[in-house]
Amino acid sequence: MPVPEISVTGASRPQLFISTRAGPRYARPVTTAQEARAAEVDRRLSAAEHAAAERHAGLSETVRHSFARLRGGLERAHTRSDTVDEREWADYVTQLDRGLDEMHIELGRAAEHPDAGPEAAKVLTTHASKLELDGWRLQFTVLDADARARLAASEAELASYRAGDRPAADDLERSLDQLRAAAAPR
Repeated sequence: MPVPEISVTGASRPQLFISTRAGPRYARPVTTAQEARAAEVDRRLSAAEHAAAERHAGLSETVRHSFARLRGGLERAHTRSDTVDEREWADYVTQLDRGLDEMHIELGRAAEHPDAGPEAAKVLTTHASKLELDGWRLQFTVLDADARARLAASEAELASYRAGDRPAADDLERSLDQLRAAAAPR
């Protein structure tokens, strides 16, 4: 899956430009490691979203909705990403890329079903939720005990949903909302 090109230029204040086939999408000063990391994640999500929506045009609304939810969840999960060292961040980004690739493959399989809509929605919900939980786990050491307990509860809900024990994603979404609230910066 192609990834848009990033270039960082400027002397005293770097400028981040993300170029896509449609031209520059985003340009503004990068002032913190957290902002650079957020831009890096957004670039990866945008590339994966674009590829999935293009490949599965009939599911593009479902794809865009799932990626919007994932993007919002990761933005909240990464509020303290500047506290994570470079090695941990690089490992996380590698894991994120793998997860996005797996999502792309599973979405392709789901799209082959005659009634692809519900199956694709489940694949997207499952993978997006796992990727968001991975984002929260990244800052595990800076989360308090309540947030860690909610992370474990969300992981259990995801496992139940993935196993088919829960026909709807309502409980999973509720547990993610509780995790987001518990781990929000105070």
